[in-house]
Amino acid sequence: MKLKLIAAALCLTFGVTLFAQNKTQKENPAPRQYPTERMIEDLKLSDKQVQELKQLQEQRRVEMEKNRQTLKDQKDAKRLENQKERDEFQGKVKAIMTPEQYQKYQQMQQKKENRPNRKEGDRRKGDNRRKGDDRTKGDCSGSAKCDSSCVKK
Repeated sequence: MKLKLIAAALCLTFGVTLFAQNKTQKENPAPRQYPTERMIEDLKLSDKQVQELKQLQEQRRVEMEKNRQTLKDQKDAKRLENQKERDEFQGKVKAIMTPEQYQKYQQMQQKKENRPNRKEGDRRKGDNRRKGDDRTKGDCSGSAKCDSSCVKK
């Protein structure tokens, strides 16, 4: 009996918590007023100062919105430019290859696009060789940094 009561209490607690979280996420808070009431009181701003600060904040808001739009337009333009460069590259590749080679190339590219991205440091076996490491060449002749598995016999 006690176990059922505890389980019901836990379910009720979690349910209320989840409901409260969803409700706060859906609500869009009203835009902040600048200067805030607290700022006006703490700094003892005059009515003229409050009006000037509100005008300044409105100008800043308009400028920031304009900057956001400019950045969005620049990103769109850059994306289109990159797409055009990719298309030109693909056209040149197609001109060099035979139709069969190009078809196989496209299949290889499709496989490459579909594989999951590797995280930095997530290397495939053998990709962690250091530059100049004798073990990569197979001619270390049992040097101190070799496990002698590559020594030619």
